[in-house]
Amino acid sequence: ERRIQKMIALLQASHLGAPMIYYGTESGMWGADDPDDRMPMVWDDLTYDVQENHPMGLERSRDSVAFDEDLHRFYRDVFRLRREREVLRRGSVELAAADSERKVVAFRRALEEEQVFVVLNRSEASQRLALPAPDSWTRAAIAFSTAPDEVLGVEVAGESLVVELPGLAGAVVEGHP
Repeated sequence: ERRIQKMIALLQASHLGAPMIYYGTESGMWGADDPDDRMPMVWDDLTYDVQENHPMGLERSRDSVAFDEDLHRFYRDVFRLRREREVLRRGSVELAAADSERKVVAFRRALEEEQVFVVLNRSEASQRLALPAPDSWTRAAIAFSTAPDEVLGVEVAGESLVVELPGLAGAVVEGHP
């Protein structure tokens, strides 16, 4: 579930418009049925009891409540990337590839001479995707990844940008002359 949440955050940080994140999502909070949609904010310096009561008195599993430092750090990093890369805030958007059977999508953001590709793999299996490489690119690199500890392949091969992502992962790819 965290892998999917990180892909959604990357999509929000790299697509058009202002990102909208419901409070507490960045710290690992979750909601349930109304009237338990969202509990009070979870803070990193507090300890919480296990949540075991359903607001309607129904049976429910016990869930721990804690601040998720790793997820919070990820949200800080992905939105820092957005702040630092004007192309992710103001650049044009063009769909580069979409394959619903393989569960992959890629789009290109461009602003003046800067271009990046955002590639998302919603499949649990590793996926390899070939995209049209910009003429000025002779090599490419991962600028940001939702799964930085996993091996990601990226290369410019002729007129194609070839990106390989592990399952349930996303990446921002930048090119170099």
